[in-house]
Amino acid sequence: MLDRKKQERSIYCKRFLDDTFFGEWRIPKEKRTQREFYSNLEIIVTPDCNLACTYCYVRRHSAKLYPEEIKNLDDIRNNTSLLVEWLIENKLVPNAIELFSGSLFSQQVGWDVLEILYNKYSSVGEELRPFEIVIPTNFTFLIDDETTKRVEDIFHRFQNIGIRFYLSGSVEGKYMEQNRPFKQNLKLGTGTNEHIYIPNSKEPRDDEYYEKVFAFCKKYKFGLHPMVYSRNIENWKQNYVWFQEMLKKHKIRFNSFMMLEVRNEEWTEKQLAEFSSFIEFSVDYVFKNIFKENKKDFLKFMKEEMVVKSIFDSCFSKNILTGISCSIQQAVYVRAGDLHIVPCHRTSYTGLEYGKFVTSDNKIVDIEGLNIELMTQILTFDHRTLSMCENCVIKEVCNQTCLGANLESTGELFAPPPSVCRLSYARILGAVRAIKNIGLEEEIPLQANRNQSMTYWLLFNKIIGGDANEQK
Repeated sequence: MLDRKKQERSIYCKRFLDDTFFGEWRIPKEKRTQREFYSNLEIIVTPDCNLACTYCYVRRHSAKLYPEEIKNLDDIRNNTSLLVEWLIENKLVPNAIELFSGSLFSQQVGWDVLEILYNKYSSVGEELRPFEIVIPTNFTFLIDDETTKRVEDIFHRFQNIGIRFYLSGSVEGKYMEQNRPFKQNLKLGTGTNEHIYIPNSKEPRDDEYYEKVFAFCKKYKFGLHPMVYSRNIENWKQNYVWFQEMLKKHKIRFNSFMMLEVRNEEWTEKQLAEFSSFIEFSVDYVFKNIFKENKKDFLKFMKEEMVVKSIFDSCFSKNILTGISCSIQQAVYVRAGDLHIVPCHRTSYTGLEYGKFVTSDNKIVDIEGLNIELMTQILTFDHRTLSMCENCVIKEVCNQTCLGANLESTGELFAPPPSVCRLSYARILGAVRAIKNIGLEEEIPLQANRNQSMTYWLLFNKIIGGDANEQK
Protein backbone atom coordinates (compact mmCIF):
# COMPACT_ATOMS: atom_id res chain seq x y z
CA MET A 1 0.00 0.00 0.00
CA LEU A 2 2.77 2.41 0.91
CA ASP A 3 4.59 1.70 -2.35
CA ARG A 4 1.37 2.28 -4.30
CA LYS A 5 0.76 5.57 -2.50
CA LYS A 6 4.30 6.64 -3.26
CA GLN A 7 3.84 5.69 -6.91
CA GLU A 8 0.57 7.60 -7.16
CA ARG A 9 2.13 10.71 -5.63
CA SER A 10 4.96 10.57 -8.14
CA ILE A 11 2.56 10.16 -11.06
CA TYR A 12 0.55 13.16 -9.91
CA CYS A 13 3.68 15.27 -9.37
CA LYS A 14 4.97 14.56 -12.87
CA ARG A 15 1.59 15.14 -14.51
CA PHE A 16 1.15 18.42 -12.70
CA LEU A 17 4.60 19.62 -13.75
CA ASP A 18 3.96 18.41 -17.30
CA ASP A 19 0.70 20.35 -17.50
CA THR A 20 2.31 23.52 -16.18
CA PHE A 21 6.04 24.22 -16.31
CA PHE A 22 7.27 21.43 -18.53
CA GLY A 23 4.41 22.01 -20.96
CA GLU A 24 5.45 25.64 -21.31
CA TRP A 25 9.11 24.71 -21.66
CA ARG A 26 8.30 22.39 -24.59
CA ILE A 27 6.72 25.15 -26.66
CA PRO A 28 9.17 26.12 -29.44
CA LYS A 29 10.90 29.37 -28.49
CA GLU A 30 9.73 31.20 -31.60
CA LYS A 31 6.09 30.47 -30.74
CA ARG A 32 6.17 31.65 -27.15
CA THR A 33 4.44 34.72 -25.84
CA GLN A 34 5.68 36.61 -22.80
CA ARG A 35 4.28 35.00 -19.67
CA GLU A 36 4.52 35.63 -15.96
CA PHE A 37 3.89 32.08 -14.84
CA TYR A 38 5.35 28.59 -15.42
CA SER A 39 8.29 30.19 -17.16
CA ASN A 40 11.57 29.78 -15.30
CA LEU A 41 13.88 27.38 -13.52
CA GLU A 42 15.79 28.49 -10.45
CA ILE A 43 18.80 26.48 -9.35
CA ILE A 44 19.57 27.07 -5.68
CA VAL A 45 23.35 26.81 -5.68
CA THR A 46 24.38 27.81 -2.16
CA PRO A 47 23.16 30.23 0.49
CA ASP A 48 26.69 31.30 1.42
CA CYS A 49 27.45 35.00 1.20
CA ASN A 50 30.12 37.59 1.99
CA LEU A 51 27.56 39.97 3.52
CA ALA A 52 25.60 39.70 6.77
CA CYS A 53 22.40 41.57 5.95
CA THR A 54 20.48 42.32 9.13
CA TYR A 55 17.16 41.19 7.63
CA CYS A 56 18.47 38.05 5.89
CA TYR A 57 16.35 34.95 6.47
CA VAL A 58 19.27 32.69 5.54
CA ARG A 59 21.36 34.18 8.34
CA ARG A 60 18.49 33.63 10.76
CA HIS A 61 17.37 30.17 9.66
CA SER A 62 20.25 28.73 7.64
CA ALA A 63 20.57 25.39 9.42
CA LYS A 64 16.87 24.61 8.95
CA LEU A 65 16.70 25.82 5.36
CA TYR A 66 20.06 24.55 4.13
CA PRO A 67 21.49 21.84 6.39
CA GLU A 68 25.17 21.05 6.01
CA GLU A 69 24.51 17.68 4.35
CA ILE A 70 23.14 19.38 1.23
CA LYS A 71 26.00 21.87 0.90
CA ASN A 72 28.60 19.44 -0.44
CA LEU A 73 30.31 21.33 -3.26
CA ASP A 74 31.03 18.25 -5.39
CA ASP A 75 27.34 17.27 -5.19
CA ILE A 76 26.31 20.80 -6.20
CA ARG A 77 28.53 20.69 -9.27
CA ASN A 78 27.53 17.19 -10.30
CA ASN A 79 23.81 17.66 -9.70
CA THR A 80 23.79 20.89 -11.71
CA SER A 81 25.38 19.04 -14.58
CA LEU A 82 22.83 16.21 -14.34
CA LEU A 83 19.94 18.67 -14.25
CA VAL A 84 21.04 20.55 -17.36
CA GLU A 85 21.67 17.29 -19.20
CA TRP A 86 18.16 16.15 -18.26
CA LEU A 87 16.66 19.40 -19.57
CA ILE A 88 18.48 19.09 -22.87
CA GLU A 89 17.68 15.40 -23.29
CA ASN A 90 13.97 16.07 -22.72
CA LYS A 91 13.99 19.23 -24.86
CA LEU A 92 12.82 21.36 -21.94
CA VAL A 93 13.77 25.01 -22.36
CA PRO A 94 12.91 27.41 -19.53
CA ASN A 95 12.64 31.06 -20.50
CA ALA A 96 15.30 31.81 -17.90
CA ILE A 97 17.57 29.85 -15.63
CA GLU A 98 18.04 31.80 -12.42
CA LEU A 99 20.97 31.07 -10.13
CA PHE A 100 20.26 31.72 -6.49
CA SER A 101 23.16 32.19 -4.13
CA GLY A 102 24.11 34.49 -1.33
CA SER A 103 27.05 35.70 -3.40
CA LEU A 104 27.72 33.59 -6.48
CA PHE A 105 30.83 35.39 -7.71
CA SER A 106 32.66 35.19 -4.40
CA GLN A 107 32.68 31.38 -4.44
CA GLN A 108 34.51 28.98 -6.74
CA VAL A 109 31.46 26.72 -6.88
CA GLY A 110 29.53 29.64 -8.39
CA TRP A 111 32.02 29.96 -11.21
CA ASP A 112 32.02 26.19 -11.68
CA VAL A 113 28.22 26.18 -12.07
CA LEU A 114 28.46 28.94 -14.69
CA GLU A 115 31.07 26.93 -16.61
CA ILE A 116 28.81 23.89 -16.52
CA LEU A 117 25.91 25.88 -17.95
CA TYR A 118 28.08 27.44 -20.62
CA ASN A 119 29.69 24.17 -21.69
CA LYS A 120 26.41 22.29 -21.83
CA TYR A 121 24.50 24.93 -23.76
CA SER A 122 27.30 25.90 -26.12
CA SER A 123 27.36 22.29 -27.35
CA VAL A 124 23.66 22.17 -28.37
CA GLY A 125 21.51 24.03 -30.83
CA GLU A 126 20.02 27.46 -30.16
CA GLU A 127 16.54 25.96 -29.89
CA LEU A 128 17.56 24.15 -26.68
CA ARG A 129 19.10 27.15 -24.95
CA PRO A 130 17.21 29.33 -22.47
CA PHE A 131 16.67 32.95 -23.37
CA GLU A 132 18.67 34.16 -20.40
CA ILE A 133 20.71 33.38 -17.31
CA VAL A 134 19.62 35.59 -14.38
CA ILE A 135 21.68 36.14 -11.25
CA PRO A 136 20.79 38.36 -8.28
CA THR A 137 24.05 39.75 -6.93
CA ASN A 138 25.26 42.26 -4.36
CA PHE A 139 27.79 43.65 -6.90
CA THR A 140 30.63 43.41 -4.39
CA PHE A 141 32.66 41.72 -7.12
CA LEU A 142 33.20 45.22 -8.54
CA ILE A 143 35.58 45.89 -5.65
CA ASP A 144 38.09 43.59 -7.32
CA ASP A 145 39.21 44.40 -10.88
CA GLU A 146 40.19 40.81 -11.70
CA THR A 147 36.80 39.43 -10.64
CA THR A 148 35.05 42.19 -12.56
CA LYS A 149 36.89 41.11 -15.71
CA ARG A 150 35.81 37.51 -15.11
CA VAL A 151 32.17 38.61 -14.89
CA GLU A 152 32.49 40.62 -18.10
CA ASP A 153 34.11 37.66 -19.81
CA ILE A 154 31.33 35.25 -18.87
CA PHE A 155 28.78 37.88 -19.93
CA HIS A 156 30.25 38.00 -23.43
CA ARG A 157 30.64 34.24 -23.68
CA PHE A 158 26.95 33.65 -22.99
CA GLN A 159 26.06 36.52 -25.27
CA ASN A 160 28.03 34.88 -28.08
CA ILE A 161 25.86 31.75 -27.89
CA GLY A 162 22.65 33.76 -27.84
CA ILE A 163 21.90 33.63 -24.12
CA ARG A 164 21.35 36.91 -22.33
CA PHE A 165 23.38 37.12 -19.12
CA TYR A 166 21.50 39.39 -16.74
CA LEU A 167 22.52 40.57 -13.28
CA SER A 168 20.01 42.10 -10.90
CA GLY A 169 21.81 44.24 -8.37
CA SER A 170 20.86 43.80 -4.74
CA VAL A 171 22.45 47.12 -3.83
CA GLU A 172 20.94 49.04 -0.94
CA GLY A 173 22.55 52.39 -1.62
CA LYS A 174 24.99 54.78 -0.03
CA TYR A 175 22.86 55.62 3.02
CA MET A 176 21.74 52.09 3.87
CA GLU A 177 25.01 50.18 4.17
CA GLN A 178 24.39 49.61 7.88
CA ASN A 179 21.68 47.12 6.87
CA ARG A 180 24.11 45.15 4.66
CA PRO A 181 27.52 45.04 6.31
CA PHE A 182 30.35 42.75 5.34
CA LYS A 183 30.52 39.84 7.76
CA GLN A 184 33.64 41.07 9.50
CA ASN A 185 31.91 44.41 10.22
CA LEU A 186 29.06 42.99 12.27
CA LYS A 187 28.71 42.03 15.90
CA LEU A 188 25.78 40.74 17.92
CA GLY A 189 23.70 43.21 19.89
CA THR A 190 21.65 42.59 22.98
CA GLY A 191 18.21 42.01 21.48
CA THR A 192 16.77 39.16 19.45
CA ASN A 193 17.99 39.34 15.84
CA GLU A 194 19.64 42.68 16.62
CA HIS A 195 23.07 43.37 15.21
CA ILE A 196 25.33 46.36 15.38
CA TYR A 197 27.10 47.65 12.29
CA ILE A 198 30.71 48.60 12.96
CA PRO A 199 31.96 51.09 10.35
CA ASN A 200 35.37 49.98 9.19
CA SER A 201 38.05 52.28 7.84
CA LYS A 202 38.52 49.63 5.13
CA GLU A 203 34.86 49.79 4.05
CA PRO A 204 35.22 49.45 0.26
CA ARG A 205 31.79 50.77 -0.77
CA ASP A 206 32.84 54.38 -1.17
CA ASP A 207 31.80 56.92 -3.82
CA GLU A 208 34.25 55.44 -6.31
CA TYR A 209 32.70 52.00 -5.83
CA TYR A 210 29.19 53.29 -6.45
CA GLU A 211 30.36 55.03 -9.60
CA LYS A 212 31.51 51.61 -10.79
CA VAL A 213 28.15 50.06 -9.91
CA PHE A 214 26.10 52.51 -11.94
CA ALA A 215 28.57 52.62 -14.82
CA PHE A 216 28.49 48.82 -14.95
CA CYS A 217 24.69 48.75 -14.96
CA LYS A 218 24.59 51.33 -17.71
CA LYS A 219 27.13 49.48 -19.85
CA TYR A 220 25.42 46.10 -19.64
CA LYS A 221 21.82 47.24 -19.09
CA PHE A 222 21.51 45.64 -15.67
CA GLY A 223 18.94 46.67 -13.06
CA LEU A 224 18.98 47.27 -9.31
CA HIS A 225 16.62 45.99 -6.64
CA PRO A 226 17.31 47.58 -3.24
CA MET A 227 15.46 46.20 -0.23
CA VAL A 228 13.45 48.61 1.91
CA TYR A 229 13.67 47.39 5.47
CA SER A 230 12.28 48.59 8.78
CA ARG A 231 15.69 49.20 10.35
CA ASN A 232 16.99 52.66 9.44
CA ILE A 233 13.87 53.36 7.36
CA GLU A 234 14.28 57.04 8.25
CA ASN A 235 17.28 57.15 5.88
CA TRP A 236 15.35 56.08 2.81
CA LYS A 237 14.21 59.51 1.61
CA GLN A 238 17.83 60.63 1.39
CA ASN A 239 18.76 57.29 -0.13
CA TYR A 240 16.01 57.56 -2.75
CA VAL A 241 17.17 60.98 -3.87
CA TRP A 242 20.72 59.65 -4.07
CA PHE A 243 19.55 56.75 -6.25
CA GLN A 244 17.70 59.07 -8.60
CA GLU A 245 20.64 61.43 -8.90
CA MET A 246 22.99 58.55 -9.68
CA LEU A 247 20.59 57.16 -12.28
CA LYS A 248 20.34 60.56 -13.90
CA LYS A 249 24.11 61.07 -13.82
CA HIS A 250 24.70 57.78 -15.61
CA LYS A 251 21.77 58.27 -18.00
CA ILE A 252 19.86 55.24 -16.76
CA ARG A 253 16.05 55.20 -16.83
CA PHE A 254 14.80 56.28 -13.43
CA ASN A 255 12.60 53.18 -13.06
CA SER A 256 15.45 50.77 -13.83
CA PHE A 257 15.53 49.92 -10.18
CA MET A 258 12.70 48.36 -8.24
CA MET A 259 12.32 48.79 -4.52
CA LEU A 260 11.32 45.64 -2.69
CA GLU A 261 9.75 45.51 0.75
CA VAL A 262 11.29 43.27 3.38
CA ARG A 263 8.12 41.67 4.68
CA ASN A 264 9.54 40.44 7.96
CA GLU A 265 7.40 40.83 11.07
CA GLU A 266 9.49 43.39 12.98
CA TRP A 267 7.94 46.60 11.58
CA THR A 268 6.94 48.87 14.47
CA GLU A 269 4.20 51.51 14.32
CA LYS A 270 6.82 54.25 14.22
CA GLN A 271 8.64 52.55 11.37
CA LEU A 272 5.39 52.01 9.47
CA ALA A 273 4.59 55.72 9.75
CA GLU A 274 8.07 56.53 8.46
CA PHE A 275 7.63 54.06 5.60
CA SER A 276 4.30 55.61 4.63
CA SER A 277 5.88 59.04 4.65
CA PHE A 278 8.69 57.73 2.44
CA ILE A 279 6.23 56.36 -0.14
CA GLU A 280 4.43 59.72 -0.21
CA PHE A 281 7.79 61.41 -0.66
CA SER A 282 8.95 59.09 -3.47
CA VAL A 283 5.75 59.44 -5.54
CA ASP A 284 5.89 63.21 -5.12
CA TYR A 285 9.59 63.21 -6.08
CA VAL A 286 8.91 61.32 -9.32
CA PHE A 287 6.07 63.68 -10.24
CA LYS A 288 8.04 66.85 -9.57
CA ASN A 289 11.56 65.92 -10.60
CA ILE A 290 11.09 63.32 -13.32
CA PHE A 291 7.88 64.55 -14.94
CA LYS A 292 8.31 68.23 -14.04
CA GLU A 293 4.73 68.32 -12.70
CA ASN A 294 3.28 67.33 -16.08
CA LYS A 295 0.13 65.47 -15.00
CA LYS A 296 -0.63 64.09 -18.46
CA ASP A 297 2.78 62.43 -18.83
CA PHE A 298 2.71 61.20 -15.24
CA LEU A 299 -0.69 59.57 -15.74
CA LYS A 300 0.47 57.99 -19.01
CA PHE A 301 3.50 56.56 -17.26
CA MET A 302 1.44 55.06 -14.46
CA LYS A 303 -1.04 53.55 -16.90
CA GLU A 304 1.25 52.22 -19.62
CA GLU A 305 4.85 52.04 -18.52
CA MET A 306 5.03 51.27 -14.82
CA VAL A 307 5.23 47.51 -15.15
CA VAL A 308 8.09 46.84 -12.75
CA LYS A 309 6.81 45.38 -9.49
CA SER A 310 8.25 48.09 -7.31
CA ILE A 311 6.83 49.19 -4.01
CA PHE A 312 4.31 51.75 -5.21
CA ASP A 313 3.76 50.58 -8.75
CA SER A 314 1.03 48.12 -7.76
CA CYS A 315 -0.93 51.11 -6.44
CA PHE A 316 -1.37 52.40 -9.98
CA SER A 317 -0.62 49.81 -12.65
CA LYS A 318 -1.91 46.51 -13.94
CA ASN A 319 -2.78 43.60 -11.73
CA ILE A 320 -0.30 40.74 -11.78
CA LEU A 321 -1.27 37.61 -13.66
CA THR A 322 -0.40 35.20 -10.90
CA GLY A 323 -2.03 34.70 -7.52
CA ILE A 324 0.88 36.05 -5.53
CA SER A 325 3.28 38.89 -6.25
CA CYS A 326 6.58 37.04 -5.87
CA SER A 327 8.02 34.46 -8.28
CA ILE A 328 6.97 31.36 -6.33
CA GLN A 329 4.39 30.49 -9.02
CA GLN A 330 6.68 31.44 -11.89
CA ALA A 331 9.58 29.05 -11.44
CA VAL A 332 10.56 25.52 -10.56
CA TYR A 333 13.05 25.75 -7.69
CA VAL A 334 15.66 23.01 -7.50
CA ARG A 335 18.23 22.69 -4.72
CA ALA A 336 21.48 21.70 -6.41
CA GLY A 337 22.78 20.07 -3.24
CA ASP A 338 20.21 17.27 -3.27
CA LEU A 339 18.04 17.82 -6.38
CA HIS A 340 14.91 18.44 -4.31
CA ILE A 341 12.13 20.52 -5.86
CA VAL A 342 11.11 23.09 -3.24
CA PRO A 343 8.47 25.86 -3.19
CA CYS A 344 11.16 28.59 -3.27
CA HIS A 345 14.50 29.46 -1.71
CA ARG A 346 12.79 30.81 1.43
CA THR A 347 10.44 27.87 1.93
CA SER A 348 12.78 24.92 1.43
CA TYR A 349 12.25 23.56 4.94
CA THR A 350 12.14 19.82 5.56
CA GLY A 351 8.68 18.47 4.81
CA LEU A 352 7.74 21.22 2.36
CA GLU A 353 9.58 19.74 -0.64
CA TYR A 354 7.29 19.14 -3.64
CA GLY A 355 9.42 16.28 -4.91
CA LYS A 356 12.90 15.28 -5.96
CA PHE A 357 14.79 14.14 -9.02
CA VAL A 358 15.76 10.47 -8.83
CA THR A 359 19.21 9.48 -10.13
CA SER A 360 20.71 6.19 -11.18
CA ASP A 361 24.18 5.61 -12.64
CA ASN A 362 24.85 9.35 -12.42
CA LYS A 363 21.80 10.29 -14.49
CA ILE A 364 18.37 11.68 -13.69
CA VAL A 365 15.88 8.93 -14.43
CA ASP A 366 12.67 9.99 -12.69
CA ILE A 367 10.85 12.45 -10.43
CA GLU A 368 9.47 11.32 -7.08
CA GLY A 369 6.51 13.16 -5.60
CA LEU A 370 6.71 14.19 -1.95
CA ASN A 371 4.41 16.95 -0.69
CA ILE A 372 2.15 17.15 -3.71
CA GLU A 373 -0.72 18.64 -1.67
CA LEU A 374 1.38 21.68 -0.85
CA MET A 375 2.59 21.92 -4.44
CA THR A 376 -0.98 22.07 -5.70
CA GLN A 377 -1.99 24.57 -3.04
CA ILE A 378 0.89 26.99 -3.61
CA LEU A 379 0.96 26.87 -7.41
CA THR A 380 -2.80 27.55 -7.62
CA PHE A 381 -2.91 29.95 -4.68
CA ASP A 382 -4.53 33.41 -4.85
CA HIS A 383 -3.79 35.55 -1.81
CA ARG A 384 -7.13 37.34 -2.14
CA THR A 385 -8.90 34.12 -1.13
CA LEU A 386 -7.25 33.96 2.30
CA SER A 387 -9.85 34.21 5.04
CA MET A 388 -8.14 37.26 6.54
CA CYS A 389 -7.90 38.94 3.09
CA GLU A 390 -11.37 38.33 1.64
CA ASN A 391 -12.92 41.48 3.09
CA CYS A 392 -9.77 43.61 3.09
CA VAL A 393 -10.24 46.96 1.38
CA ILE A 394 -6.77 46.97 -0.19
CA LYS A 395 -6.56 43.37 -1.37
CA GLU A 396 -6.62 44.44 -5.05
CA VAL A 397 -3.60 46.71 -4.66
CA CYS A 398 -1.77 44.88 -1.89
CA ASN A 399 1.82 43.79 -2.51
CA GLN A 400 0.69 40.54 -0.97
CA THR A 401 2.46 38.16 1.30
CA CYS A 402 5.75 36.25 1.51
CA LEU A 403 5.00 32.65 2.40
CA GLY A 404 8.45 32.08 3.87
CA ALA A 405 8.25 35.15 6.06
CA ASN A 406 4.80 34.04 7.18
CA LEU A 407 6.07 30.63 8.19
CA GLU A 408 8.99 32.10 10.12
CA SER A 409 6.71 34.53 11.95
CA THR A 410 3.34 32.88 12.54
CA GLY A 411 4.27 29.26 11.92
CA GLU A 412 1.77 29.11 9.04
CA LEU A 413 2.55 29.59 5.34
CA PHE A 414 -0.80 31.27 4.67
CA ALA A 415 -1.07 33.46 7.76
CA PRO A 416 0.81 36.76 7.43
CA PRO A 417 1.83 38.60 10.59
CA PRO A 418 -0.38 41.65 11.32
CA SER A 419 2.59 44.01 11.05
CA VAL A 420 3.10 43.00 7.39
CA CYS A 421 -0.57 43.69 6.63
CA ARG A 422 -0.11 47.11 8.22
CA LEU A 423 2.95 47.56 5.98
CA SER A 424 0.73 47.24 2.91
CA TYR A 425 -1.75 49.72 4.36
CA ALA A 426 1.09 52.13 5.08
CA ARG A 427 2.32 51.89 1.49
CA ILE A 428 -1.10 52.48 -0.04
CA LEU A 429 -1.84 55.28 2.40
CA GLY A 430 1.40 57.03 1.44
CA ALA A 431 0.61 56.70 -2.26
CA VAL A 432 -2.96 57.96 -1.80
CA ARG A 433 -1.75 60.98 0.14
CA ALA A 434 0.76 61.75 -2.61
CA ILE A 435 -1.74 61.64 -5.45
CA LYS A 436 -4.18 63.73 -3.43
CA ASN A 437 -1.46 66.33 -2.82
CA ILE A 438 -0.65 66.33 -6.53
CA GLY A 439 -4.34 66.76 -7.35
CA LEU A 440 -4.89 63.51 -9.21
CA GLU A 441 -7.48 61.94 -6.93
CA GLU A 442 -10.14 62.20 -9.66
CA GLU A 443 -7.88 60.76 -12.37
CA ILE A 444 -6.05 57.82 -10.80
CA PRO A 445 -9.10 55.56 -10.25
CA LEU A 446 -10.06 55.94 -13.91
CA GLN A 447 -6.87 54.13 -14.91
CA ALA A 448 -7.41 51.17 -12.62
CA ASN A 449 -9.81 48.28 -12.89
CA ARG A 450 -13.14 48.33 -11.08
CA ASN A 451 -11.81 46.79 -7.88
CA GLN A 452 -8.89 49.20 -7.74
CA SER A 453 -11.25 52.10 -8.31
CA MET A 454 -13.35 51.00 -5.36
CA THR A 455 -10.19 50.75 -3.27
CA TYR A 456 -9.23 54.31 -4.09
CA TRP A 457 -12.73 55.60 -3.43
CA LEU A 458 -12.77 54.00 0.01
CA LEU A 459 -9.30 55.21 0.87
CA PHE A 460 -9.95 58.77 -0.22
CA ASN A 461 -13.24 59.01 1.61
CA LYS A 462 -12.63 56.87 4.68
CA ILE A 463 -8.99 57.66 5.43
CA ILE A 464 -7.96 60.88 3.73
CA GLY A 465 -11.41 62.37 4.03
CA GLY A 466 -11.51 61.62 7.72
CA ASP A 467 -8.13 62.21 9.29
CA ALA A 468 -5.10 62.67 7.08
CA ASN A 469 -2.81 61.89 9.98
CA GLU A 470 -4.52 58.69 10.94
CA GLN A 471 -2.34 55.57 10.65
CA LYS A 472 -4.27 52.32 10.56
